[in-house]
Amino acid sequence: MEIQVREQHLPGIGVRYDLELADDRTMFVITDRSGTRHVGLVGQNDAPAWQITLEPDRAVMLAALLLGARFTLDTRGEDRVAADEVVVDTITLTDCSPVIGAAAADIRLPGEDASVLAVICDTTPELIEDRAHRCRPGDRAVIAARAADIDDVTDYVRGQGQVPQPET
Repeated sequence: MEIQVREQHLPGIGVRYDLELADDRTMFVITDRSGTRHVGLVGQNDAPAWQITLEPDRAVMLAALLLGARFTLDTRGEDRVAADEVVVDTITLTDCSPVIGAAAADIRLPGEDASVLAVICDTTPELIEDRAHRCRPGDRAVIAARAADIDDVTDYVRGQGQVPQPET
């Protein structure tokens, strides 16, 4: 099955992507320069059947869910949290972050199974930067880690924690 996506540049706004669905409707995504995403459905008469607006962090979460990611609620501070429960957090990178200049694919985080899920940069039209993107101040890193490790991981990414030691 061939799936086609139409791309239309919207001067001064961003880019619109149209995906034709099997029932003669079209789903659209508008990525505007601020990072906000508008997602909607257009019926056969070209009138929007519905539309929602998503801030960048919520758009990333929706994209992850559509890709099949599974998340748990951030229940830090609750007594019943299991130490191996996975928590997802978004951290805005500053000048003092040790990941500045690193490609997302190369970032090593402290903690068991901690990972950078995505990097968001509002100065590009992409929803999520590719894994080769070099992190800059102002980018947002989407981090997943075990509940027992999340505070150390987020402190490290903010430039407030220990540098992970190389594996031997």
